[in-house]
Amino acid sequence: AILVGHSMGGKVAQTMALLQPHRVEGLVVLDIAPVKYDRERDGSWKAVSGIIDTLTGLPLENTSKRELDVLMRQSIEDAALRAFVFTNLEEDRATKSMRWKINLDAIAQQMHVLADFDIISGSEESQTQYHGDTFFINGGASRFIRSSHME
Repeated sequence: AILVGHSMGGKVAQTMALLQPHRVEGLVVLDIAPVKYDRERDGSWKAVSGIIDTLTGLPLENTSKRELDVLMRQSIEDAALRAFVFTNLEEDRATKSMRWKINLDAIAQQMHVLADFDIISGSEESQTQYHGDTFFINGGASRFIRSSHME
């Protein structure tokens, strides 16, 4: 199979290629490198972590999307990004409250796992490689794939 994955899907595709290379004919990976991201060293991962922190701190009861948008503007300036976030939110009009369609608490609690790329531990790790065709695509403004990741 040729696997195509963006972001976490890209990590999944890369993991599959490393663990089951006989099943993967090729990889197309968008905006993610096979590395461990760190909130302190990686500005992009820090931004993602900051968004998750903002979302988990939002009051969802007795509110509306409009009110939440005003609150989010303080830490998420990009209107398109806020609109994307809102695709994961649904309104319960009977209780005038909002709820996440995704398990945001689990994501927040597992950010360290999502940032990691520890496929094989110990001395085997440096020898684990996928030798099939691989194509990495990096968005123009993205910082998730850097030239240092490709060495």
